[in-house]
Amino acid sequence: MLRLVPFLLLFSGACTGFQWTDTIGDGPQLEVCSGDPVKLYWYFNLTQGERLKVIEWKHQARGKHGHLVASYEEENFVPTADFSGRVSHGGTGAIELSCATVLDTGRHTVVVTTVDAAQSLSVHRRSVAVMINDSPKTKSGGLETRQEQKAFHDATTKEWHVRLSCGHFSDRGHPPLDVVWKTPDDGQLSSSDFSDGHFHLLVPNPVKGGNYSCGLPSNTPANKCLPQRSALYTDVTVYVDEVSARFALQEAQLQALKMQVENESQLLQAHLDVARLQVGFHASLGKETTLSDGDHLRSFSVVSNDGQAFNRLSGEFTAPVNGTYFFVGSTGTHTSSHHANMALMKDGIKVSETYLMQVGRNYDSSTVMGSCHAVLHLKNGQKVWLECTYDSTFWRGTVFSGFLISADN
Repeated sequence: MLRLVPFLLLFSGACTGFQWTDTIGDGPQLEVCSGDPVKLYWYFNLTQGERLKVIEWKHQARGKHGHLVASYEEENFVPTADFSGRVSHGGTGAIELSCATVLDTGRHTVVVTTVDAAQSLSVHRRSVAVMINDSPKTKSGGLETRQEQKAFHDATTKEWHVRLSCGHFSDRGHPPLDVVWKTPDDGQLSSSDFSDGHFHLLVPNPVKGGNYSCGLPSNTPANKCLPQRSALYTDVTVYVDEVSARFALQEAQLQALKMQVENESQLLQAHLDVARLQVGFHASLGKETTLSDGDHLRSFSVVSNDGQAFNRLSGEFTAPVNGTYFFVGSTGTHTSSHHANMALMKDGIKVSETYLMQVGRNYDSSTVMGSCHAVLHLKNGQKVWLECTYDSTFWRGTVFSGFLISADN
């Protein structure tokens, strides 16, 4: 297996004072394969009169806060709980992390604090970016490719394609890799998407028949960590028959067109059914009725009820479809000092109201009439009714009517 090892950079410092030696310094990124040790060989020398106060090693993953890996103080090397058992001190500023994981990727830093003869503190720092590469993995140990039986519809381009798949990946590695597709004329294409452990390729139209191959890209970091004889190094090929592929695309287009026509036909039929829908009612109380504030006017005698949307017992109309409706309620009183006050209600909201009261002895034999009405937009299931708004006595000629003006498309 190919393994990546860190390089050593010799640092030439001043002849006096703290001096870094044999350090990986602030150089380029250090790459290590998952499972291998991360060797951070930072070394330094102290001059006469200078002593070490503390060494701290820190790790900061990308986009996250840094945290302590280990510290060295008073000749004691103390790893933190997260790194206990797999970090060791390699002398002065050097440490080694065993069995690297992708979680160790990020910036690693050593901070050395020293004290000179004058008791002055000095802080010295070195850091390096570390990338832990992890090889991809598949369920079979190698690559598998095939042509999917059904044509695939690209929602973006609105086109049908032959779709190839390559997998079955359980892990794309770190950093995650893509596969490379080769066409029958030795061209290269990138995957269209990745889902359910498979890379997919939408074959460009018009379909060109021949062998299409799928393989891992060369010289990618994750690829370098594969065992030398890994089956993942071998490309896999699928043959696409041009005639049958184009026939499958035509069949898929025809099936889609058929479904579109059927859906549009059903939608048109629904619109026609709504257009032919007749909804309307007319009802009266039939006898004088005394009610309290908030009571529904109910127990109507129905004259007509097209669409059966009016319930005579509850006095409620329930909209059968979304649309615009007209409603009117008419009432009166012919008894002196009696009220006949009611409101037209939509799902408990007052939309129209009438206020009637007969006064004076000269009017005892007369009837005072009034009405409340409204044009309302209702959704399917919404209700409309007449409601008493003050203790009232309603004349037997009280009526409630309504009808659908137009249904929504």
